[in-house]
Amino acid sequence: MRSVRVSSVATQQLTEKAGKTVCADCPTRWSSTFTMLQRLLEVKTLLNEVFQHMNWDSLLASEWQ
Repeated sequence: MRSVRVSSVATQQLTEKAGKTVCADCPTRWSSTFTMLQRLLEVKTLLNEVFQHMNWDSLLASEWQ
């Protein structure tokens, strides 16, 4: 239960900062991976801020590349 609560808190923070959430990949929709990656790049800076606030590890610069 705790991980669900933390995740919802992080989602709420990202929504408040960016006005958007991240999109999930869906294996039955071929374009969902592209949409997911595109959204991650749109909210990259704000996502890193939320991760830092939650004391979570973020992706390294090389992983974003």
